[in-house]
Amino acid sequence: WEEQDVDLVKNIVVKVNNESYTLEPTETSFVFETTDPNTKFNVGVTVNKKGFGFANKSKKTITTSSDNATLYQEVSDLVINNTEVSFTHHIQKDSEGTLDLSSLSYDVMTQYNEILSTIVPTDVEETNDLVSIKVTVPLQLIQDQYAILFGINYEKNGVSYKNAVKDFDITTSDSSSYAASPFEVVFQNQMLVLLNLNTEYYLYESHNFYAESLHVTVDTEEEIETYQLILNDEVKYDLPYLTEGNNGIILKDLAEGHYLIQYDGKPIYTTDTIYDVWYTIYREGVAKQITIETYMGMLSVEVKDVTQTPDDVYDILIDPGHGGLDGGTEKDGVTEAEEVLKVATYIASRLEEHGLKVKLTRDDEFDPSGEGNFDYTLSPYKEEGRVEQVYRYSANYMISNHLNAFDGSLSGFEVYSSIMSTNDWASSIANEFEAIGHEARDSIKNEYRVSTGSYKSYTQCVAGEYLPNGCSSPYIDYLYIIRETGGQFSQSTSLVKYNENYEQIPNHGAETVLVEYVYLDNATDNAAWIQNWQAYGEAIVKATVAYLDIPYQK
Repeated sequence: WEEQDVDLVKNIVVKVNNESYTLEPTETSFVFETTDPNTKFNVGVTVNKKGFGFANKSKKTITTSSDNATLYQEVSDLVINNTEVSFTHHIQKDSEGTLDLSSLSYDVMTQYNEILSTIVPTDVEETNDLVSIKVTVPLQLIQDQYAILFGINYEKNGVSYKNAVKDFDITTSDSSSYAASPFEVVFQNQMLVLLNLNTEYYLYESHNFYAESLHVTVDTEEEIETYQLILNDEVKYDLPYLTEGNNGIILKDLAEGHYLIQYDGKPIYTTDTIYDVWYTIYREGVAKQITIETYMGMLSVEVKDVTQTPDDVYDILIDPGHGGLDGGTEKDGVTEAEEVLKVATYIASRLEEHGLKVKLTRDDEFDPSGEGNFDYTLSPYKEEGRVEQVYRYSANYMISNHLNAFDGSLSGFEVYSSIMSTNDWASSIANEFEAIGHEARDSIKNEYRVSTGSYKSYTQCVAGEYLPNGCSSPYIDYLYIIRETGGQFSQSTSLVKYNENYEQIPNHGAETVLVEYVYLDNATDNAAWIQNWQAYGEAIVKATVAYLDIPYQK
């Protein structure tokens, strides 16, 4: 309907059977989605005027068809030349009712669903079982757009319908006629889409989720400087693109919406059918469901706020190091595996109190992959092993807990983070340790030191069987629990070596920190641990929620 005068109209009320929906006077349409076949819906629209004006009312009964109005469609004779785009659209008749040919029209739409033009066809042929419509669009109308989608409007049995123009056989009759044109023809989910090649764009190659960030690789060796997220032709986010794992396209702060992704103001084209879902962590009871997918031949991301994530998805894994046959270091009856299980359990409980969905990689003295399965090389990658769990449970973050040992001469804490991410989380933990009087190891031993108490241990990356495309970075993390939990982004390799259920490294991974609380073989550190282990655990909690932008609760 036409937009109403806000000075005269109070609101518009749409009633579908017994449900009422109140709209603003400026709204001009209402959509009610249903998949119920052969069902009657009594629809009423009331325009309530201000003051003592009478209301305008309209009623109609709509009955859905048995096949939910799906048209069997084909596209043929698609030709693009210097002046126009033309194709023949075939619609299969059905037994559900009469298609009103006089109601046919076609919308020419942009990637933002903006209708550029509505075309009424004049060349329509009809047989007993098929309607063939010749559609012609002036090239000048679409030549400045990134992508074009075609929609068909029609009436059947007195009910109006809209559908995208599709080819259920995903075929075109003469590909050579438009192969050299400025457009590439794409059938995305069977929908006919034209991609404009006569503009600047990137081609999609791959994507990775790392913690709460998205990284998209495109066909350029040049450094990407910025990324844009476009919603309905409006740039909602225009931010620097930083390459660290916990930067990239930052997902946790995105508002709900379906965004097209751009790098440096250029769209990212893809002819692949991409569909991948990821979740951010819970904040105040709400997580974000992130869906990266192909939309009209371009890369897009849809963001939805959800109050429940799948049962097998966790925000953070807390890993008590060692376990089972591997007790870790031991001194004066204090065993690392037992002690870190104690502090890990405390940390997990406290993080749950902050609203996070938390899982321990083990909750007893057994190795995570099962009693008797311990093998220092293989165990982490077996089913339910501490590395495998990161991928099984789609974790965003991981804290690996350890107690150190050397020769009794060293003391203090060490916090390790990935060379693929910033040092923010590790330095936050170090700062909280220092705030409670716990000293770092720095003054005695300084290799790989980034800041007080925080380190990045690394080694040279060597391409080989499990990195067939070479190294994306000249160095990789030395500590396996950090390297192997970061997915493809951190150049992990071992999961496919030791677990036959994985044919390739997943394209998602966790940001992991490893904490060495004390040197257990140092008498002073040993005594400090026994007295202060819970305070150390609380420091981890306080630093972690601060890093995750979650208010700290004592």
